[in-house]
Amino acid sequence: MATGTHEPSYYDPVVLGHRVRHHRRLAGLTLASLGERIGRPPSYLSQLENGRLEPKLGALAALADALGTTTGDLLDPAPPDHRADLEIRLHRLQSGRWRETLGLPEVRTGARVDDAVLEALVGLYEALPEAEATQVGLARQKADAQAREANLALRTEMRHRDNYFADVEAVAAEALAATGYAGEGPPSEKHLTDLVAHHGFRIERVKGLEHAETTDFEGYLRQRVESNYFAAAVLVPEQAAAGFLGAAHAEGDLSIEDLKERYYVSYEMAAHRFTNLATRHLGLQVHFLRTDTAGTVTKAYENDGLVFPSDEEGGLEGVRVSRLWGARQAWASSEIVHEQFTATDHGDFWCATYVENVAEGTPFAITIGCRSEDAGGFRGGDTVRRVSARSSDLTADPELVDRWEGVAWPSASERSFVLTALPPAGREFSPFPGIDLIDVYRFLDRQAGA
Repeated sequence: MATGTHEPSYYDPVVLGHRVRHHRRLAGLTLASLGERIGRPPSYLSQLENGRLEPKLGALAALADALGTTTGDLLDPAPPDHRADLEIRLHRLQSGRWRETLGLPEVRTGARVDDAVLEALVGLYEALPEAEATQVGLARQKADAQAREANLALRTEMRHRDNYFADVEAVAAEALAATGYAGEGPPSEKHLTDLVAHHGFRIERVKGLEHAETTDFEGYLRQRVESNYFAAAVLVPEQAAAGFLGAAHAEGDLSIEDLKERYYVSYEMAAHRFTNLATRHLGLQVHFLRTDTAGTVTKAYENDGLVFPSDEEGGLEGVRVSRLWGARQAWASSEIVHEQFTATDHGDFWCATYVENVAEGTPFAITIGCRSEDAGGFRGGDTVRRVSARSSDLTADPELVDRWEGVAWPSASERSFVLTALPPAGREFSPFPGIDLIDVYRFLDRQAGA
């Protein structure tokens, strides 16, 4: 038995308590009988075994003698068995701020709580992030999750409806008819001011606009989608635009650029409006993408079977498309509208990509596409540019990575605003945003003649 006159070095009272209880039970002693042997009341031993009391070295020596072990054994930092390990881990986890933050009751690890329950509780606590959150932080996480779910649900609905909202189209058509719009060409400014008056309003030049309050993100998102849809349905009237697009489709000359020019709207609005009408009036299933300079998705829609890259929850926003897709190839193209056929794991598709907003300094790419067999209805549908973007084409050669990883780093130009380089929540941070390292390694291999 170890002896000495000095106090023991640092030890964990909780582990010590479990080791004392373990040896007491092995010896077949009750708290009362052990207390009699060392001259201590049962309440003292109960406090000690529950980690609420730190005994002096003399008391430890007496305990070791009574239990037939050593002080060194009692002070061993390892839990005496698996059950004790679970109880100790749960005690420590419940002592952190997470339990208080989540408003959870403390679970007492009595004999009635079986090991499976302890395993589950410890596993759940340990699955929480190491950095403890505040109530505000948790509320933000919950709001973010709800926003993503609402966005995904609405995008799924739009796909099932072929992005056509008949009720909004009807309201827009009725409003235009009330202004005297004859149904040809773009509505004039007078038509628009008369439309405002028709609804009992007048136009005032102000810096801010009020709108009906919404109680959740789903309501807000739907309000935004439907208000944008209504604006497009007024500026690009359904029947007139459908006739215009139908004639172009019959001649194999569909062009978002022409729709944009005819109705004096942006390329993005023209592309959006095309998706509203393409399936309903032309029988075409299509896809739409809005991406930034790094190929990061900010808006997307499809009903033609193109599978967009997504995160583990099905979200698209903040995810980058393949470097071989037209949405990224267009940035290096010398043509105003970049067209290409792309072979993917889920089929072959055609697309046309236009880079908009260049003059304003915040450019983005707008892509409209369809299945390859429907490309003949579009201007540029006869392009000879074909790209394979199947998984096998994108898989990195392990030897290539071994050759260059850790010895070559790209030097990317800095963003004008540093926060634009930050990844969305849930996406791994990259110090080289917008750069595909495998492309860099392949370039180095070519230069090295490998």
